[in-house]
Amino acid sequence: MFAPLIWQVALDDSAWPQSAERAVEAGFAGVELVIPRPWSDAAAAPDPSWQSMIEALNGPRARILSLRVELSEGESSMAAESSPVDGLIRWTTAGLDAARQLGAAAIVIDPFALIRQSWPTGGPDHDLTIRTAIEALSELRFEAQRRATRIVIDPVASRFLGSPSAARTFVDRINSPWVGMALHAGAGRGMTWGDEWVRALGRRIFHVCLSPVPDASGGGSNSGTSKPMGDDMEIANALREARFSGQVVVRAKGDPQGSYRSLSRIWSCPQDSGTSAN
Repeated sequence: MFAPLIWQVALDDSAWPQSAERAVEAGFAGVELVIPRPWSDAAAAPDPSWQSMIEALNGPRARILSLRVELSEGESSMAAESSPVDGLIRWTTAGLDAARQLGAAAIVIDPFALIRQSWPTGGPDHDLTIRTAIEALSELRFEAQRRATRIVIDPVASRFLGSPSAARTFVDRINSPWVGMALHAGAGRGMTWGDEWVRALGRRIFHVCLSPVPDASGGGSNSGTSKPMGDDMEIANALREARFSGQVVVRAKGDPQGSYRSLSRIWSCPQDSGTSAN
């Protein structure tokens, strides 16, 4: 397996612990847990809901490998009195602490959406948002290193970093092996991604997010199995050449077992020889 496949589950789904266990039984290495409402930046440690999550997945067969924070429309996650930089640092540090306690290797955020939703006097322009994110993440890289937890930037919601060169320049400004990018493949992605992104970003890619299409063959439209998209093979081959060492997250509904069998043919095959991307 050249990269671990992990199954995405959502905290607001009451059956997520059972879904996580079924995914691990099917062959997935673990799960990415989506947090729909972020924790308070004032919290120095996870609140009781975090503790209940730890207890729910305390067994050896179901593991949280990644936390993904998704904001509701118009929701602010940081205290109004905080400066955007200080607020993002405190808030993400609390998330890193929670990830470490849960045993997750990464936290996935959209720093640009967080900044624009918490700005005291309305959203800043594009350049100011970029500068604010760089300033905050340049401090957060040390917090991530101390906790041995990666920060994965996924700008799909805010639609920042819309080109491979822009994404590469942004990550290089932060200059840390603990801060990298998410790349999207499959149906339903909000931005256009492809193997050219892999060639441009190389080792800067920490996550690949798959949104595969339902496979109606053999089981009807309600079979619950997902199949790869046609461009997945090109992206997977480019990732092998780049010596990808992150996680492949499957965002699908239905049967984890059938989806794992289908997707692992591309995403879990042995790594080919190739030249590392810069």
